[in-house]
Formats: sequence, structure tokens, C-alpha cells
Amino acid sequence: MVSDALALIICSSAAQSRVPNSATEVQSVPCSDVPTKEFILSLNDAKPANERFVIEDLDATRLFVQAKVTEWIDEQIAAWQERNTYQVWLELIFMHMTCH
Repeated sequence: MVSDALALIICSSAAQSRVPNSATEVQSVPCSDVPTKEFILSLNDAKPANERFVIEDLDATRLFVQAKVTEWIDEQIAAWQERNTYQVWLELIFMHMTCH
């Protein structure tokens, strides 16, 4: 799969300068939904230009990134989802406390 994605990038002359030296250094990252992809893009945009990790925006739910950051991306997504998950049990505890 990485070889196919690399071939897609090389077809784009603008992307050629961003492709690392070896195909083992890049990875296609499937995003579960558009908001997750946008979150990853915002992480990328927040970095200085020389530290950005997105190589190519492939389509609505896939990005091509430097492989060395995939674990960090997973950690950032998990933390983001945790911060943005509605936790019903907290509301139930609050309701119980205010009713008594």
C-alpha cells in the first residue's frame, strides 16, 4: 500500500520535494472521519514549516504522512477524542447530587 501511495505523490511535482528519501519513511493514514482528518491537519499546521509531517492530502479521509509521527498522531487523536467525548456518567452523578 505504501508503494501505491508513494506513486500517487510522485505524480504531483509539488509533492516531490516533500517526499522523504525512502518509502519506508512514509505512511498512508486512514482517518475515521473528516473531523479527525481536519484535526490531524491542524496539528500539522501548528508545527513550524520544517517540522510538518503531512506529505500529501490524498482525499476526504486519507493523508500521507511521515511514518515517524504515526504513533504521536494516534496519541494526539486519543487525547482529543477523550476531551471531546460526552460523558453521561458525569451528568448522572451531577443530577443525583443536585436532587438530594
